[in-house]
Amino acid sequence: MKAIRYFTIFILLLINHQYVYSQSGVWIWMKGDSTAYTTEVMGTMGVPSPNNTPLGLYEACQWTDLQGNFWLYGGVDKFSKTHANLWEFNPLTNQWTWIGGSTGLNLTPTYGIKGVPSINNSPGSRGWGTITWTDSIGDLWLLGGCGYLNYYNDLWRYNITTNEWTWMNGSNLPNQLGVCGTKGVPSPLNTPSARSETSCSWVVDEDLWLFGGRCYFDSLGNGTPTGDDLWKYNVTTNEWTWMKGNNNIYKTTIYGIKGIEDSINTPGSRMVYCSWKDNCNNLWLFGGMEGNTYNDVWRYNIITNNWTWESGSNISNGAGIYNGFCNASINNYPSVRGENRACWNDKCGNLWTFGGGSNYGWSNDLWYFNSSTKEWTLVSGSSAFNQIGKYGIKTVSNSTNVPGGRIGSVSWKDVNGNLWLFGGEVQYQSYNDLWRYKPDSTCPIVSCQGIVSNNKTLCRGDSTILSATGGQHYLWNTGDTTSSINVHPLITTTYSVKISNQTGCPLLRYVTVVVNSVVINLGNDTTLCIGQTILLNAINQNATYHWQDNTTVSTYNVTQQGVYWVKVTDTNGCSNSDTIKVNFVQYPTFNLGNDTTLCIGQTLLLNATSQNATYHWQDNSTAPIYNVSQHGVYWVKVNDVNCSKSDTININYIDCDDTAKIVIPNIITPNGDGINDYFVIKGADNYNVSVKIYNRWGVKVYEDNNYLNNWNGTFNGKPLSDGTYYYIIKASYKYYKKEKDYHGSVTILR
Repeated sequence: MKAIRYFTIFILLLINHQYVYSQSGVWIWMKGDSTAYTTEVMGTMGVPSPNNTPLGLYEACQWTDLQGNFWLYGGVDKFSKTHANLWEFNPLTNQWTWIGGSTGLNLTPTYGIKGVPSINNSPGSRGWGTITWTDSIGDLWLLGGCGYLNYYNDLWRYNITTNEWTWMNGSNLPNQLGVCGTKGVPSPLNTPSARSETSCSWVVDEDLWLFGGRCYFDSLGNGTPTGDDLWKYNVTTNEWTWMKGNNNIYKTTIYGIKGIEDSINTPGSRMVYCSWKDNCNNLWLFGGMEGNTYNDVWRYNIITNNWTWESGSNISNGAGIYNGFCNASINNYPSVRGENRACWNDKCGNLWTFGGGSNYGWSNDLWYFNSSTKEWTLVSGSSAFNQIGKYGIKTVSNSTNVPGGRIGSVSWKDVNGNLWLFGGEVQYQSYNDLWRYKPDSTCPIVSCQGIVSNNKTLCRGDSTILSATGGQHYLWNTGDTTSSINVHPLITTTYSVKISNQTGCPLLRYVTVVVNSVVINLGNDTTLCIGQTILLNAINQNATYHWQDNTTVSTYNVTQQGVYWVKVTDTNGCSNSDTIKVNFVQYPTFNLGNDTTLCIGQTLLLNATSQNATYHWQDNSTAPIYNVSQHGVYWVKVNDVNCSKSDTININYIDCDDTAKIVIPNIITPNGDGINDYFVIKGADNYNVSVKIYNRWGVKVYEDNNYLNNWNGTFNGKPLSDGTYYYIIKASYKYYKKEKDYHGSVTILR
């Protein structure tokens, strides 16, 4: 796929460039592994963890969001497989979060409908030099790159808040030739050709710019292997404009005179990896390759639409000029290189660049280029190639630390101006090591017109003064026109100020105020029912807790009435407090009673009356009392101001006139044959029955006030003689008030 992956090391060309210098700044190994191609740890999607880390990747997509967090997508592993995972890194906590994407390899895109965001959309696997931008509202953009054996010219937009991709422009088919249209004229039909192997991109206001790269060309010779075309995309109109360069035609470099702008000048067709923008919105690029490898510096003026060769050699494949560390000079410049994606833009509009590769090998030198003076300064690393990294101890700064020579790394700059470097390829092995470089203010010595306050860190709710100097007129993005403004942001915010004077272009300066927020909300005062609980949650990352009873946990379980408060303090010393009052009250007090049986025609009043309550019966009636007149299951839910209670009763109806009949026998034969041995009163199960039995002389021979059909013609345990006996029976109906007396005789016959 890439020439640089198969280059031969020319040892002869290294002879005069074997100096390894001591560092002026400090590299720190922050994250990842010191060995190649270690296994990724994805953790739980959306949850940061100190254990999470991406795979070792080469030429992944990278962005920095408006809050200063770093984003990583796709990339190529050591087996040349492309990936589709999306990662976020927080430089304040030093933790990775796997945001989404698939763990599969060489995945094709899922486009959906052009212009319509969807959680199901995905650019698929991407790598091999995909162009990326972050726009002014914080959306992340990418164009093209390669999936598995395919070039793309599709343009994608990712919304961080909704976690949705949108296919915005270009084709949903791979390997497409571009439609250039008329140079300088935007059109919805225009689109660049499918391409990879370039990270040469810029953002100016609402426009996204790109240059060159390895472009698709077909077997008929249509298209060109590499381009020198310059394109502008307007985010608002969703239209591309072909601004300069050639229409699918290979173009050699035309240098002209160094430092002199000319309409015929062109960097020529090349794959470019290092680009930046100065404070006058001039677009710059450094080096690159196309068969040959370069170390030239070019500037594009968006007003005149012209290129200028500003620095470096006009001879390809040349060695650099290394005159020691911290020595700024127009005569210094790095050796030729491509694959140097690790580039940073400082607040003065100047360039930092690390590493890259050429036919000489992989570099690990860190250079600084001053866009105003055209001076290069060697800051760190070695002029020798293929240097092995010196990691030291993770997160511990040491002047001997330095990343090894590498290509295809990605880079970010944090809100404090520190330079971050991730992964890339070292000696044909993919790494996932993450480095941070803290620039030394004395190497290089940076001075630029128009100075603003350093980036600041605040606690939420605090305010600070931002100041700018070096101009006659000031215009902040807040609308203020004074040199100093008082700001009190609620979230991390980047402020810009345009500094103007009588000479030169207006300079745009940025300052970021990082807001450390301790967000806590225990909720409104509340009332619970007795027996209920409420869990108060004060969780904040990297924080300590102090509750009203001196407990120090992040959550608190409330089981009784009281006033509860907590103070939360984070590691930056920012704190916040909240208080909640919790009352407890009784449930509504009522009882519908036990399940019961009534006679047909009877009614029953169910009483659910409770103070300050509302009622909901099974038939949606809302009165506190319910009159039951037929069988069924009756329930009510009673709600007072805070609590609710339900009760249910099952009511059955019977025909009492039918079931109330009893039958009394007039003869029993208690001879032990199991037939008619007992005085059985049929229907007695519906009554409470008392029985008295007398002989013919009026002597009581049996009495039972809860008769259960168990007399068998005995008296004091002995059989009575055969004959006639007389009974008095009282029957009280069980289900309602009804009593009846029965008198008669029964004969014992054995």
